[in-house]
Amino acid sequence: MQTSPSLNRFILLIIALVFGLFRSAAQPWKGDLGAERWADSVLSTLPDSSRIAQLFTLSAYSNKGEEHKAELLDWVEKKGVGGLIFFQGGPMRQAALTSELQNRSKLPLLISIDGEWGVSMRLDSALRFPWALSLGAVDDSSFHYESGKRVGAQCRSLGIHWNFAPVLDLNTNPDNPIINARSYGQDPDRVSRAANAFALGMQSEGVLACGKHFPGHGDTQDDSHKTLPVLEFERKRLEEVEFIPFRRAIRAGIASMMVGHLSVPSLDSSKRPASLSPLMTDSLLRRQWGFEGLIVTDALNMQGVDGFSEPGTLELAAFMAGSDVLLCPRDPRAAMLKIQSALDSSLIDSARIAVSVKRILLAKYWAKKHGRLRPDLKAVRASMQSDSDRLW
Repeated sequence: MQTSPSLNRFILLIIALVFGLFRSAAQPWKGDLGAERWADSVLSTLPDSSRIAQLFTLSAYSNKGEEHKAELLDWVEKKGVGGLIFFQGGPMRQAALTSELQNRSKLPLLISIDGEWGVSMRLDSALRFPWALSLGAVDDSSFHYESGKRVGAQCRSLGIHWNFAPVLDLNTNPDNPIINARSYGQDPDRVSRAANAFALGMQSEGVLACGKHFPGHGDTQDDSHKTLPVLEFERKRLEEVEFIPFRRAIRAGIASMMVGHLSVPSLDSSKRPASLSPLMTDSLLRRQWGFEGLIVTDALNMQGVDGFSEPGTLELAAFMAGSDVLLCPRDPRAAMLKIQSALDSSLIDSARIAVSVKRILLAKYWAKKHGRLRPDLKAVRASMQSDSDRLW
């Protein structure tokens, strides 16, 4: 994509202004009185069981047939689950299923996807954008902002409100089996510029961005899908390298952060993964850094958290560590019962649950106000294979 120097400077100026505005508002919905009123009014009507259900985002597929669809409808209609993350399937099938699920849900569902290079990362029949490492070779914030807008437009047409991108990990270890080309590069400054511009471009289309995998999955030799990686670095090294993209993303106004299944003994000597560590999630990310957006776990069905807790107890531990959204729980029924039991026994209090649920409701209001609650069925096919995206 070629633009004139003057247009580039203008775009960069606008981005700089947006960055500046968001430095005083750590999440996009801060200061929106309409969002506050709506979230408070809805929250006041929800019993404890409904509030607990809002914390969960369950896996969904548009290629699994009627039995899976019936199960999703049960979770949405009867149990009031807060959100779904779509994996394999096709755009038109997913759009149709999303529309039906939204129509049957009492509260808006927060629909998400893990689409780092667009929805083609999960869906067939969609244009595939380049991976982050290829894009990171271009040190031009206007380019990355446009990239985020185009991915955001794809998501918006499908009724997706939350894309788990961009990757903020640094490509500093050639033996890393899972991050490598998903990273924008190894330089913290360039990665920050690219990722933040992408995030703001996507959010300009009404799609929540998510920085991952806090506190940094780049310099590991293990895959957290299969085992628990350990970062054996001192705090000083983390501050000078891994932390930089995450802290700058917060200042830039990113809507959410994903906490990884990563052990960092210098931050938590218990060697618990960050996703289960109050020291890393609540104390560092939330309190010390002042992040006010949504915090979501990495998928809780990954082997990186195997052995730490049984299903149910695992999700409770992740919630107590400071996450708002529990992604892909191993046993959502057991997890909801365990959190209810913890509430009944005063292990956690209702105020803690209310804080997370209000953040989720604020995000839902923002997604509806700035994007689309439901898919645009007429626009789906065109948005998946647009000529302008191909030429870009």
